[in-house]
Amino acid sequence: MKIKGIDNVKCIKCLECVKDCPSGLFIKPPTKIGEKRKVIFKDPHNGCIECGHCVAICPTDAILYEAEDEILEFEEAKTPEKILDYDDLMKFIRVRRSVRRFEQKTVPRQEIQKVLKAMRYAPSARNDRSWQYVVLKDQKKIDKIRQAVIKMLGLLNKLVKHKRFLKYILPKSIKHMVTKKRTEVSLKDFFDRIEKGEDPVFYEAPVLIISYAPEINSIAPNDAGIALTHGM
Repeated sequence: MKIKGIDNVKCIKCLECVKDCPSGLFIKPPTKIGEKRKVIFKDPHNGCIECGHCVAICPTDAILYEAEDEILEFEEAKTPEKILDYDDLMKFIRVRRSVRRFEQKTVPRQEIQKVLKAMRYAPSARNDRSWQYVVLKDQKKIDKIRQAVIKMLGLLNKLVKHKRFLKYILPKSIKHMVTKKRTEVSLKDFFDRIEKGEDPVFYEAPVLIISYAPEINSIAPNDAGIALTHGM
């Protein structure tokens, strides 16, 4: 959302926007004795990252903005414990687990859109949301990625087989993985399952969602993990 300014009639000068704006665009200028305290919004260099934090935190809806989506307002937004208390939340956290078995059914488009919508509203650093998604339902395309993963692990398997010689020249990060006994055992199990006709990569999931960051951003992988968890 693009911030346009402040409605001075609604503004109660609580300074929450001044404290919360990551770009420091809300300012409380010094006032002389007798003058009313005021808050101004200045963005001469287009520094607003359109995170919407100021809109969310303002108690009187005094922030003027333009947004493509309609703002969702509900009473519990500022008191989420009224939606779900701690005990119920902890039950939900404890019963959630990773899935490795999928039904061979067509996933309706609207169900996929629900997952994407859940990920859309995940928090991210500076609300940057620097991720995009590729959704694959075409099994030929999914298999192409599956084969690429198998090929990559095949190269790793070759390194493991020659670890006696390679451990002296490999970088530390790779050497630790190659020389670890668990890696050898895991790779053997992986390729044994491949030979049996199983799918230890995607477990025959009917839909594949890939998250990626189109720009170089060191925070993006962490944010993507949070978003994918929302999708789960």
